[in-house]
Amino acid sequence: MSGIKRQILALLLLFTLSLTGCSLGPTGPGIDSGEVSSGGTGGPSPGPTPTPTPLPTHDLLSVSLHANASNAIAVGKSGVILRSTDGGATWTDVSSAAVTGSVNLWAVSIGNSIALVSGDSGRILRSTDLGSNWTRIQGAANPFDGLAISLMGIGVKQAADNNAVVVGSAQVNQQNILRSTDGGQTWLGPINSGTNKSLSWVAYSTSLRVLAVGAVQDSGVSALDVSVNDGANWQLSGAAAFTGGAPAANLEGAAFFTDTEAIIVGVGGIVYRSVDGGVSWSKILNVPTVNDLNSVDYGSTKTIVVAVGANGTILRSTDAGNSWISITGAANPLTGTATVLYGVSLADDLKGVAVGSGGTILRTTDGGTTWTKIAPK
Repeated sequence: MSGIKRQILALLLLFTLSLTGCSLGPTGPGIDSGEVSSGGTGGPSPGPTPTPTPLPTHDLLSVSLHANASNAIAVGKSGVILRSTDGGATWTDVSSAAVTGSVNLWAVSIGNSIALVSGDSGRILRSTDLGSNWTRIQGAANPFDGLAISLMGIGVKQAADNNAVVVGSAQVNQQNILRSTDGGQTWLGPINSGTNKSLSWVAYSTSLRVLAVGAVQDSGVSALDVSVNDGANWQLSGAAAFTGGAPAANLEGAAFFTDTEAIIVGVGGIVYRSVDGGVSWSKILNVPTVNDLNSVDYGSTKTIVVAVGANGTILRSTDAGNSWISITGAANPLTGTATVLYGVSLADDLKGVAVGSGGTILRTTDGGTTWTKIAPK
């Protein structure tokens, strides 16, 4: 072949290679030379998508969803704190050993702009950015800090972000309540609850009334404390306050709908309702479960109510707790399991989150009619 023909063929080959994007490397055309093509743009192609860090599988004991339906916080055993900014669809572990240690965190409550958490050893945590960062309240600001008391219920008045109450495990002197008037920065007490049994939940009304519920007393009646002055003083309810028989099992959850309407739930599927601010209570009959109920919350119109408990139990009411249906089958991914749901929180009549054993997180976007399992995957 003449030199001219060789030059022409070489030029044709180079022209062809330029059109196809191949390179002429040491082993011939079309062999990878170490450069990576990205859809013909000439830049590097993206690497593999990183695997998300799995969430802890410790039991989650409480959850609180902000009224904005976006910010949510869940807490649990071994100091776990999880945070969501998309209404519970995704979560980030924001636990800090320096703040929480490994103590169990029993309760969380979100106000308007602050969040409070309580746990074992008198631990109280406070956040001013809806859960990104936390400060431990200790020293003179927290009379229970470091003591052998489990603070199992905490509540902050949402509208004002100032008044808050925390309640705890049994104390011989019956002093197992603290209150705050500055949004949880400092705590006053201890305050006498009137019972030497544990209190496990706090519910704030829209005004001055506060409920605290707990274990069965020596009298055989469940502990139910009512305050009418933002937690400064408490009155223990006796058997006469209950219609349909006084509860004789531990009360685990409570919710105040308005200044007058409230609901309590407990062991064995018991449900009681009040329409006079907690002065008197009526037992709700025909509740469709005998499983323990651990938590209850309501939607924005005060008619949608959801209660959760043992064995994946989810109950729903559309008449402010007067009647209930059980959510089962495909609408409840925990149907037929031994999973315990410890907490539920509704932001409005549609969006809600429930949490439980083994790091379980469920989410609803239709007011508790159906639920989606978010974790564990």
